[in-house]
Amino acid sequence: LELKGQQAILWYTGDFPSQQTHTYKLDNHNISWSSQGIDYALHHKKIDLVWHRRVGKPILDDILHIDDIDNAMKENITFIQSILYVLARDSIWINRLSERQTANHKLVQLQVASEMGMPYPRTLVSNNPDKIRQFIRENLPKSTIYKTFSPIAWLNPEDTKMSYTRVITEDLLSSDKILQNVPGIFQVKIEKQYE
Repeated sequence: LELKGQQAILWYTGDFPSQQTHTYKLDNHNISWSSQGIDYALHHKKIDLVWHRRVGKPILDDILHIDDIDNAMKENITFIQSILYVLARDSIWINRLSERQTANHKLVQLQVASEMGMPYPRTLVSNNPDKIRQFIRENLPKSTIYKTFSPIAWLNPEDTKMSYTRVITEDLLSSDKILQNVPGIFQVKIEKQYE
């Protein structure tokens, strides 16, 4: 975009609030706003285009009391979403907030792919242990993969663990109660045609 003469700002929403501040002020019918992060500062600048992609959740500093974390997270999410709505209300959006929330759902993506005639792997989305096991058996000799609806991470001071798409077999499945409590996406594994 910058090569085409456009000023582009890479805004890591996951840096909020620990490494970013945002201020929106209304005073006697005057509105002003500012946003400041590690490598950018915006002050009442008109935003004409927003590419809204993979917005991270706020990352809170560890100074909050454990009983306050959930509420602080809700407040931060609401604040950042409100800022996005207000600052770029008249802008061109690639993945407008309301459409993004809908399009981000895996079932919607699969349904649209089907309606458009796009190829997609045989898929089961379920929390029914019997149907999950049956689906894996029906796919043999092909492999079945398991993936989550959204990225999942376990954060601790030493490291971060992430959940990735992986091949799943019946003997790797958790107990029926766990399968019922944690729905998942199961698909026939498609071998890559290229790297």
